[in-house]
Amino acid sequence: MQSSRGDPLRVVVGTCNMNQWAMDFDGNLNRIIQSISNAKTQLEGRCKFRTGPELEVCGYSCGDHFLELDTYLHCEQSLAAILQHPDLTNDILCDIGCPIMHNNNRYNCRVYILNRQIVLISPKVYPSDDKISYHEKRFFASWDLKTNGAKKGVHQKLGNYKIDPGANGPVYMEEHILSDLLRNVTNQIAVPFGVAVLATEETTIAVDMLGDLQGPYLSKVEIITNGFQTSHHELRKLSSKLSLLKVFTHRFGGAYVYSNHVGGDGNGKLYFDGSSSVFFKWRIGGPVFSVHSR
Repeated sequence: MQSSRGDPLRVVVGTCNMNQWAMDFDGNLNRIIQSISNAKTQLEGRCKFRTGPELEVCGYSCGDHFLELDTYLHCEQSLAAILQHPDLTNDILCDIGCPIMHNNNRYNCRVYILNRQIVLISPKVYPSDDKISYHEKRFFASWDLKTNGAKKGVHQKLGNYKIDPGANGPVYMEEHILSDLLRNVTNQIAVPFGVAVLATEETTIAVDMLGDLQGPYLSKVEIITNGFQTSHHELRKLSSKLSLLKVFTHRFGGAYVYSNHVGGDGNGKLYFDGSSSVFFKWRIGGPVFSVHSR
């Protein structure tokens, strides 16, 4: 991989299989903290980016609990505990799956945290809904790229990171006003909310919002993450998924970082197949660490 300046660049990223449980906020929080610690210690402190699976804070299969305000309160309490940790998020960008209430709408989101600050909150564009195993549209709103985000093309500087609307494509941003709970922890009043590219001095990072590798902002992004595609076990499904990601990274370059749940989370119908991986030009990087409940 090369940096935006064309110089050789080595980037260490971490992804994980997480065995989370629906509505087990304390257990889920402990496993998230453990996964971030593992990313920093197992990779000799060189890991600068960690991503986790979808809705890892509360568990994926919460069902109608997603309609309850208490679920979002407990998720914010978990985020506050991560942000309050003295050195957990220091010098590592953490991508955490969490439901967020924004302008009285419920969104399935990725929360980016660095140095005890919230850098960006990205909502899912197309909630999964196959009427059989996935019913996200019952609980979450879609982030409409055409109508959401009145502040398009706004440059925002956040420490060493910035929201970059330049050559990497358009951004669709709004301000998310933090609750008193999070505001007291981070001393931030509002944070960016929407679809964007995170740009550092060395590289660019974005989430694969659409889940089909077709996002208009992905063509020049060097590190693409996907914690939005929870996947259950199905015959030959894993092989097809891995083949698609290998072809994509070989054709367009860069790295693709995928994270998934593993095992059951209390749903009773789905068994998540894990398979979290880092892809780079046909190759699958490793090791991938797992965090299982005991």
